[in-house]
Amino acid sequence: MPFDDTGADFLLQPAKHGGKQRILGPQHSQALQNVALGGCAVLMVFLALFLISGPFEYGSTKSRPILAVVGLLLAAALAAFWGLGKATKVPLSQRKILLVIILGFAISTRLVALFTCPILEIDYYRYIWDGKVVAEGLSPFQHSPAQVLESRPGTHAPLERLAALSMRSESNHIIVGRIHYENYTSIYPPVSQLVFAATMKWIPDSASVEAHIFAIKFALVLFDLATLMLIYWLLVLFKVHPGWLITYAWNPLVIKEIANGGHLDSIATFFLILSLWAVVRWTVAERASKWSKMWMAVGGATALALGVGAKLFPVVLFPALVIIIAKRSWLSAGLFAAVFGLVTWVSILPMYQPGGYRTRLQHESGGIGEVTVAANEEQAKKTQGGGAASRDGLVGFFSSWRMNDPVFSTIYLNLKHYQRDANCPWFVITSGNWRNQFFQWWQQRQLGGEDPAFWATKLFTLGLFAIVYGWQLVVLYRVEWTTERWLAVLPRRLLWIMALFLLIQPTVNPWYFVWIAPLACFSKNRGWIIASGLLMLYYARFWFKSLSGTFELAGCHYSGAGLFDHGFVFLEFGLIFGAVLYFCFYERQNKKMLINSGDGIRE
Repeated sequence: MPFDDTGADFLLQPAKHGGKQRILGPQHSQALQNVALGGCAVLMVFLALFLISGPFEYGSTKSRPILAVVGLLLAAALAAFWGLGKATKVPLSQRKILLVIILGFAISTRLVALFTCPILEIDYYRYIWDGKVVAEGLSPFQHSPAQVLESRPGTHAPLERLAALSMRSESNHIIVGRIHYENYTSIYPPVSQLVFAATMKWIPDSASVEAHIFAIKFALVLFDLATLMLIYWLLVLFKVHPGWLITYAWNPLVIKEIANGGHLDSIATFFLILSLWAVVRWTVAERASKWSKMWMAVGGATALALGVGAKLFPVVLFPALVIIIAKRSWLSAGLFAAVFGLVTWVSILPMYQPGGYRTRLQHESGGIGEVTVAANEEQAKKTQGGGAASRDGLVGFFSSWRMNDPVFSTIYLNLKHYQRDANCPWFVITSGNWRNQFFQWWQQRQLGGEDPAFWATKLFTLGLFAIVYGWQLVVLYRVEWTTERWLAVLPRRLLWIMALFLLIQPTVNPWYFVWIAPLACFSKNRGWIIASGLLMLYYARFWFKSLSGTFELAGCHYSGAGLFDHGFVFLEFGLIFGAVLYFCFYERQNKKMLINSGDGIRE
């Protein structure tokens, strides 16, 4: 089976009439030039971002060109989209040149982004501090940065060591003082913590804050580039045209969120794609020995578990990968599941922190204040009371965070209890009386804590996801077993599973798209690049938030941030859905036309 692509013009493929072969013409070299032109455009965008990123430096009082940044990122997405369309028309005889062009611009653009001032991101301060804490032999899951900053001599010994660490250098003190949601302990799992610690081992405490930031971003970019190479190897295994690598390599969202924004998602994504690569190798290795296949299954399970230990989301694909292996061998599937369970347990165990010390501290200080995170708040605020405000990070994240969430928000706010109907957003159709009865029903049964609507929405969305996921698993298992058919179906099913999981989240941060960007390379749908660009409209919220006064939408009045949360976000995701569905239909029609004309793929 040749490389499969809906838009490729293949060199040396038999012509429709006779046995003559196609000759490489000027249009093919022109295609390479067009690809390079698209890469140049993406690179130029990030050079422009480098020039205008100064006002985004922490503490800067200069006016931040937020809309210019959003516009440039959208332009980069269009450039990558255009380059992808040209790349898939490059004949396979020139795939080495094409790969050099793709990797050259991918690496150079990431280098520019590395030296660009982080734009509207500060999570890396937490990564740096956590890395220093772990390198010191302490746990980042026991004490919040607020407790460290407010600690006094004679307190708990580990807390004293953390306080001493924060005062060891000016950079350390600045870093811990800039951590977002400082009242929470860390939410990042141990595998990511080990990466942070290994990176901080190389950076002296006396180094500048900028050097610390560059180091952590550089480490995350290494995982990003390793993922890029795994995607290429998977493209070969899946027999997909290598031009589709641009979907990840030049994706402005991926570059911005990792090389510029310094998000840890590249770590877990690397292990997820490594696991998928091992499972696919296991699937197609018809002549491999039993021992070789066993080690492939063990390696895939271990990689997936390490992904869960880096950031929990890879667990979503565990059932699908088990089904894939079970299609050929239930024994191997059992081995995969057992190894995954064991390594996952080991990799996340350090997150468990006995409550003994924290309970004593609460008693001694008169109670540790809680942090209330309202919908779409940008910074948790300390409550009044004695002692340092503190709360387990994961508990806080899973129980209250909401942002950029049109699906979850629509369901949640139709269940949430309001004192007056006038406070309801425009898309709420349930009556105040019904919502009040719903609230009382859950309260009487002591379900859902102080916000039953939040947990009820989680149960509903997870139940819906479970139903769709179960159907996808049945489809995967019932696919007729031929290598070609299997490889054609598998990546698209996994993509839609992850996309749906992302959609139902109460927090749909743009960098979460990094989870599914590698899978989009196998979708034959260029709309995913447009979708990634549109997802960065999220950053316009910071501009909306800066607006003063109130705004009316469908009879409701909002602040600037509220106007984004309850209005613009629906436009954002409407455009995303439209782009993906349009190109899904377009590529399918294009494929049919190519097959009917005898000018496309041969299966």
